[in-house]
Amino acid sequence: MQSSRLIAGLILVAVAALMFLLDNGGITVAGAVAMAILGIVMVAISRRE
Repeated sequence: MQSSRLIAGLILVAVAALMFLLDNGGITVAGAVAMAILGIVMVAISRRE
């Protein structure tokens, strides 16, 4: 279960980075920041135990 959280967190961070880099000036920056925070939290939870 912990490794799946790590993988999901890394995928969320990668998708957030792509959303931020490929942004065309729209509202996707807020979504990218939210996804990045969620991904970082998931990685931290998976590394806790």
